[in-house]
Amino acid sequence: MMEHDDTKRAVLLEWEEWNGDKSSANAALLFYTYLSTDRHNIRFRYPGDPYQLIRAWLIEAGFIQDTNTNRRTGSS
Repeated sequence: MMEHDDTKRAVLLEWEEWNGDKSSANAALLFYTYLSTDRHNIRFRYPGDPYQLIRAWLIEAGFIQDTNTNRRTGSS
């Protein structure tokens, strides 16, 4: 198992190398599926949903936009 920081770095590097459709609204999910099925060397423990963690890393790195439409902006 990889350490958290090593995993994050490996995931972000893998995103840059990934040939999938990065412009798709479902890019993070497609990428997560790719990692789960094709990149068995990237394994880590996470008590929550690993997809959500990877998605958050991609958003934080600026690779994808947060499209969560359920979030309230505080305006009426």
